[in-house]
Amino acid sequence: MEESRCHGLHYARLGKVLSGAVENRNAQAKDLFDNALRLDPDNVEAMIGKAGSLAAGVNNRWSASVVEDKKQAIDLIDRVLSKSSANARAHKVRKHSFIWTP
Repeated sequence: MEESRCHGLHYARLGKVLSGAVENRNAQAKDLFDNALRLDPDNVEAMIGKAGSLAAGVNNRWSASVVEDKKQAIDLIDRVLSKSSANARAHKVRKHSFIWTP
């Protein structure tokens, strides 16, 4: 279990490095966050990162499913905030999840 947590943190950190304003990098980052969450479903860094990648996809109109991606981003952030209501990054990503609406 501890080894998978370490791998999960590794994927989350790689995803954080790749996430940004370039569509293919954002998709790669989301995949890495998915890998991290498969290994450690409670990885807060990965939940925030994936939510941020989903929000970036929606806001930049890269998303193939705006409604679903937005819902998933908000659900991930809600999970984080239920564990740590003062998490500043989670609040920032939540705010960005509402920038663009279909």
